[in-house]
Amino acid sequence: MKKATVLKKTKVYSKRDVHSDTLKVLQANEEIEVRKEKRRGYLNWYETKLEDGTAGYVLSNYIHIWTLVKIDQEETSFILKGEDGGYVEIPLMKKDKVHIISPHGSKPDMVTVKDRKGRIGDMPEATKTDEVKDGWMVVLTWVLLIAFIAIALVAMIGAGFIVFGPLVILLLMIPVIILLVLTQLFVSMIQGTVRAISIRI
Repeated sequence: MKKATVLKKTKVYSKRDVHSDTLKVLQANEEIEVRKEKRRGYLNWYETKLEDGTAGYVLSNYIHIWTLVKIDQEETSFILKGEDGGYVEIPLMKKDKVHIISPHGSKPDMVTVKDRKGRIGDMPEATKTDEVKDGWMVVLTWVLLIAFIAIALVAMIGAGFIVFGPLVILLLMIPVIILLVLTQLFVSMIQGTVRAISIRI
């Protein structure tokens, strides 16, 4: 299940059809959990669960899926409302992680974020960030990379092409880095293809 924020008032339908029964009305800024994005007709839908466990469906353009990102600049901050009604600026350092829970902040050019302590506030939209990939993608990337390098080294040693030394090790780092980049691109392409296919099934 993925966390999502309702962007504007919308309905939860009993089927992936705007003419089906309405199970519930969601208000803007509500937090829900969704899964299984599917395309029906020209519309994209997410499945969600009601309090009693009933499955319902919401249109994808009415919600924002939370995105876990890592700050990719030396320093920034996000602003939240304090208990006294004033505003508090919370510093964010490079490599800190936050969820972008809404593309719209309380002010223009801001996005709404939630940090690991559960604090919600506004962060400048221009902040440089990198999306944190799913854990299985990172593991798969490294498994493929290590397996390929191991096979290549065994083959080259067996053929007598490699006699280990400092220079050889340094030279081997170049194809390793190139291979790592290519492997990550390949995994990202596969993930995008699988996601596109799953939406249409």
